[in-house]
Amino acid sequence: MVSVIFIGKDRFEVPSEGTIGSAISSLDRFPDAFLFLVNGVPVPMDTPIMDNMIIKAIKVASGG
Repeated sequence: MVSVIFIGKDRFEVPSEGTIGSAISSLDRFPDAFLFLVNGVPVPMDTPIMDNMIIKAIKVASGG
């Protein structure tokens, strides 16, 4: 299993398969709305998920 931590919100466990983007989508969130960190390093949403990975998701804001 993989832990996804939404900074300032919740923590979820997701299966260790697919990509970070697909895991976030499975939680009914839009992957484009987050910056993802693994071990403190920003990673793209197409990063493959591995066992025991901890993903920190930081909500980004945009507007105009």
